[in-house]
Amino acid sequence: MGVSDAVRNPGSYVGEKQRVYRSLLFDPDTFYSEYAGKRGIVRELILVALVGVVGAIGTLYAVQALRGEYGGMLTNDVDMQLWGNALAPLVGAFLLWIGFTVALYAVSWLYSTAGSFYTLWKNTAWSLLPLLFANLILTVAYAVTTYTAEFDGTDELTSSHPDAIVAFMWEQLAHEPMVVGAYALSIVFVVWCGYIAAYGVAEVRDLETDEAYRVVAVPVVAYALYVGYTAIGTIL
Repeated sequence: MGVSDAVRNPGSYVGEKQRVYRSLLFDPDTFYSEYAGKRGIVRELILVALVGVVGAIGTLYAVQALRGEYGGMLTNDVDMQLWGNALAPLVGAFLLWIGFTVALYAVSWLYSTAGSFYTLWKNTAWSLLPLLFANLILTVAYAVTTYTAEFDGTDELTSSHPDAIVAFMWEQLAHEPMVVGAYALSIVFVVWCGYIAAYGVAEVRDLETDEAYRVVAVPVVAYALYVGYTAIGTIL
């Protein structure tokens, strides 16, 4: 349904979109066979960007609060690193998309050489939709933590090394229990991504569903272990 159809009949347009995304989240086999399509990659780029933007809202708010608290003592190097932290969810969404696709393509090579990297790249983008919910939870965690934070003094900002200054500032928010818990909770959504991605891999690589699950299990388990290790390391 195109833009003109949406204008003429918005109710049908919204209903159709709900069916598409419900299918993606809960019936990915049907989604990839009926809705994913082979046209361009603009929709996939927008989806991944949206996932990243939702995550970046919270980190941008956190960085703005830190800059407001310590702004008079920040050097250009520290300021640049803080903005890097703010934009990390957006950049990370695209890096994850690429890395996840490369991993799926490489592991699935053990079962089949069918299909192209480009088509798998498109399919993998759709599988990242659950991360939008994970990033929304993380953004809320950053917002609440930042709003209620009582920032420490500025003695540590006398350090001559920008990395140490940024670490001191950022850990006051990123290491708080609510943020760490939201980050750890993302493992659930990563598994959900893997469930969706399995059908995308099966469709592109012409695999049986159980073979696709084994392919997806490798990067999903690796990423889950990384998130768990990082979360535990933050607490200790």
